[in-house]
Amino acid sequence: MSTESDKLLTSFDGGFKCKVPTKSIKTSADLNLDKEFKNKHFISRGAGMSFAPASFRPDTLSLLSSANSVISFDKETKMVEVDAGMSVGDLGHYLMDKGFYIKTVPGYPNITIGGCIATDAHGKNQLQDGTFQNLVESFELYHPEYGLQSVSRASNQKLFDLTCGGFGLTGHMVSAKLRLSKLKSNYLNLHTEELPDIYDLPMALERINKRDCDMLLSWHNFLLNGKKFGHGFIQYGFFNKNKSSIQSQNDSFNQKPIPGLYPDSRGDGWPSVFSYVPTSLMNSLYTYLQKMSCANPRAIPLSSCSFPSLKLRDLYFNAFGANGFLEHQAVVPVFDFAEYIDRIKWWLNQNELPITIASSKYFGGRGKYLQFRSSGICFAMDFPRCKKAYEFLAYLDQVCIELGCLPNIIKDSRIEADCVSKTYREYELFRKALRDYDPWRLCRSELSDRLKL
Repeated sequence: MSTESDKLLTSFDGGFKCKVPTKSIKTSADLNLDKEFKNKHFISRGAGMSFAPASFRPDTLSLLSSANSVISFDKETKMVEVDAGMSVGDLGHYLMDKGFYIKTVPGYPNITIGGCIATDAHGKNQLQDGTFQNLVESFELYHPEYGLQSVSRASNQKLFDLTCGGFGLTGHMVSAKLRLSKLKSNYLNLHTEELPDIYDLPMALERINKRDCDMLLSWHNFLLNGKKFGHGFIQYGFFNKNKSSIQSQNDSFNQKPIPGLYPDSRGDGWPSVFSYVPTSLMNSLYTYLQKMSCANPRAIPLSSCSFPSLKLRDLYFNAFGANGFLEHQAVVPVFDFAEYIDRIKWWLNQNELPITIASSKYFGGRGKYLQFRSSGICFAMDFPRCKKAYEFLAYLDQVCIELGCLPNIIKDSRIEADCVSKTYREYELFRKALRDYDPWRLCRSELSDRLKL
């Protein structure tokens, strides 16, 4: 049986919250309620880790999937079928025992498979591994007007593309079949390389990527002035085939995030501590630790690379307080990267806004519809939610439009339809395809309303 209740839901960045009706879905039988769903707005909600409110909306039913199990596993075909409500952490633990893994995972173990598909999530090496849809063989999707549908590239390419990276607007995902990779080792050799000049980042990422690493990202300090602005470190890793594949008892696939990581309690009772001084101290400490790591590579469990420093990140996000934070993430064309950094540096020199974290990944490919996929450097920045932060984001919207950058919709709780339509070349195609599929617009969220979808 399913259960119903009203809950106060919030986006993970703390920017939007409201009390909405929710329904717990345990089996597909709970969805066979045509009278309940007909002409009623609804949207699916996984772990609720989306920075933007993509899984709720006032007067809209949020479907909460409580199914979290493996349906089938076939080591010969390297396929696994799971409930869409299964978390990537639980799936990773299950697969590791069998010598397999999924290449693309987001940074939090409680994020669901359905959420990964709805956002077309990326992992630690998008250029090599692609986005989450590359792993998806097929899925079961429920919509009250069509019932339960089996969707794959072969059976329904249009609906497949519309759903992968479609923010849950095509219906409630029940299950998914995923392609697996053979696990080479459950340890990576993690290397750290100092990058004194941020303008050298594109060349450094290209050089390291040619070594076919299994993980590649960078971190930068945006509180420094002059030539030191953006000083940082690149981390990259390779599977350590000589390291024992016996799973550590402390493997973080087994660990559940502490309660503060969940959006509905993130920052509750915490004062906001991120002003210039504590942010500067945090960056100085991180710089010291990274310099200590540059001398020799370290053998790190795969799970710790997939979900790094969970408790420290809980502390980090809670430290923004109940008011929350904002994030800008965009794929910047390589040839425009220097101009992108110049414009950020100029604005920060004119305004006071502590950038708590700046980081990058190397991206490739081209996305369909509103999928966050493009070729270039995926750059992200976090900062406290305040008036200056909104001014900075408005400025960055214009920078993205002028330089041809692709902003990440799911990481920005205030981006408007005008910016998205000017940066996503298939915005109108997505909007039309979605309305052709669901002219009743039964699946709705705050995000879909804001983007006029």
